[in-house]
Amino acid sequence: MRVGFIGLGNMGEPLAGFVRTAGHSLVVHDLRKASAATLLGRGATWAESARDAAAQSDVICICVQGPPEMRQVALGAGGILEGVKAGSVVIDLTTNAPAVVREVGEALKTRGAHLLDAPIDGGREGALAGQVTLFVGGDEVVLSRVKLVLDTFSRSVVWVGELGTGSITKIVHNALAMSIDLLVAECLTLGAKAGVTVPRLVEAFNQGCIVSQNMTFTQRMPATLFRGDFTARFALALAHKDFTLAGDKRSYLDLMSDAGLKEIAGYADAIAPHKWAVVQFKDGKIQETGLAARARAAGLGVHVWTLRAENEFLPPDLRSAGDAAAWGDLDREIRALLDAGTSGFFSDFPDQAVRARDAWWNRR
Repeated sequence: MRVGFIGLGNMGEPLAGFVRTAGHSLVVHDLRKASAATLLGRGATWAESARDAAAQSDVICICVQGPPEMRQVALGAGGILEGVKAGSVVIDLTTNAPAVVREVGEALKTRGAHLLDAPIDGGREGALAGQVTLFVGGDEVVLSRVKLVLDTFSRSVVWVGELGTGSITKIVHNALAMSIDLLVAECLTLGAKAGVTVPRLVEAFNQGCIVSQNMTFTQRMPATLFRGDFTARFALALAHKDFTLAGDKRSYLDLMSDAGLKEIAGYADAIAPHKWAVVQFKDGKIQETGLAARARAAGLGVHVWTLRAENEFLPPDLRSAGDAAAWGDLDREIRALLDAGTSGFFSDFPDQAVRARDAWWNRR
């Protein structure tokens, strides 16, 4: 099988190496040709662009920093979309935004190609050992066609659902992993400051049931922090990107099934017998999102809106003033929702929603 590999950084270069070791023909591309030197020395072919790599390949792997880079590689000038062949499979190994994944997937469909989102778990250590885990979203039949390639550098390939769910799984997994890392460090610090030596804490934690199998605690910390090595191993910008993706509700709501919507509605009804709303303000008026229409089609008495940017909470002519007493048409629309029985707001800016509700309530 002829495999294209785009993105030869800390993760991509070793993963591509395992593809080559397994005997597959390999075409590579990166912004820096020097990153491909070792692979070219092992028989890989250099492509001058992502388009050229796609044109020469049956399977194209993308391993870049984040959503903007992946979108550019796939849809930008000289990108994969311009060169991909019908029947080819593109595999996105990036920790990506589900919305970007779906956008690229739809574009590739127009060329008769397929996309799988298969973000990597296991870090640089796993990449160097060819022992990463992949969370894969997309057509399971398509996955079966290319699993032979993925098996060259992974210890497990986990299919999690339709396109975009691989990214969601990785986003929430990263949020969990980094949160555990922070808690381990804080708890070790607390214990040490309270009088327990670090070696005794480590031994106790190793014998306990909470972090005894945690990779950071059992491998990364002993190799670095416990030896006095505080060199950064993961870019703070990437951690920020991952948490930003985790905090973007649209990453999950757009993929939510009708059953999921009903489950959330059940939770809301259990909390209070009211309708709930997430507000979107766009083009000078409140607008219903596609998710709201789906909720109603599923038979739910739930208003579902979304607020996309902080300033959008005020009409365009009031954005600079920010005066809560001059909310104009938006204020009247919100009051209409409240008068209709909507008493709670879910939004990306909950404080503003609460102020809107309270301002209305105080004027009653």
